[in-house]
Amino acid sequence: MPSWRHRLFATLAPLLRLKAPRDNEHARTLFKKMQSDQPASPTPRILKRMTATVRTDAGFPVWTIAPREGGGATRVVVLHGGAYVGDASSIHWSLCAEIVETTGSTVIFPLYPLAPDATWSTSFAALADLARGKAGEESAVLMGDSAGGGLALGLAQHLAREGARPRVALISPWLDVTMSHPETALHAGADPLLNVEFLVAAGRAWAGGDDPRRAEVSPQFGSLAGIRELLVISGTRDVLYPQAVRLVADAAAAQVPCTAILEEGLIHDYALLPVPEAKRAVRALTEFVQAHA
Repeated sequence: MPSWRHRLFATLAPLLRLKAPRDNEHARTLFKKMQSDQPASPTPRILKRMTATVRTDAGFPVWTIAPREGGGATRVVVLHGGAYVGDASSIHWSLCAEIVETTGSTVIFPLYPLAPDATWSTSFAALADLARGKAGEESAVLMGDSAGGGLALGLAQHLAREGARPRVALISPWLDVTMSHPETALHAGADPLLNVEFLVAAGRAWAGGDDPRRAEVSPQFGSLAGIRELLVISGTRDVLYPQAVRLVADAAAAQVPCTAILEEGLIHDYALLPVPEAKRAVRALTEFVQAHA
């Protein structure tokens, strides 16, 4: 049974529930409300205990967070969620801090351009460069939650086609922006946070004029060939849960090693919330990174 703290979050989540847009103009208004004029910044924990630098030569802010004594060889690219229309938040910065502090790795945290003003193609090549690294470097571990999880897997598939062997850790991943999985409706009613109509509209905006089923936008329809290893974390009170389950099955069919943490009764992005259930998930994330340090 979920903890009382998780139940409290699930009870309060409808206050933040995404709304179904009435039309395209209303959708744009909803999307813009999820964006701030002030760029997201590191938390006090990061500023006090780690080094944090930002550069913009990719065309958008890219933060590098590392231990004060110097980062290890492992690089982790963390891609934030927000349905491709919402800014990074404190829970994403906290994840970055946990990865750096626990593993000694260097985290690369890009604040990629968001829809509706940008689409997947605006930043995909630059993000691939970040994950690819410099000549002689091993490709980074790719990690992301929700939309960031879909982006992480799409980038991993792209790098795998180039011959890399990426490792990917996904938290409540959004892998099909068309929301076409036949079990979506079964989970929609139990999800206190996400709204299918909002997600479909956001996914369409992220795709721009391209097919929303193309692998860079909806990696559920791409190949897992060349992916070295997957970690998938999700809960059953998440409308995206069927996509996570399908990914686990696809990984088995493709003979890609995959660790799945699929929790009964837990909500979207529970792994990033201050609830007891998050401890196991975060431990799995840090161990996944450390296993390849």
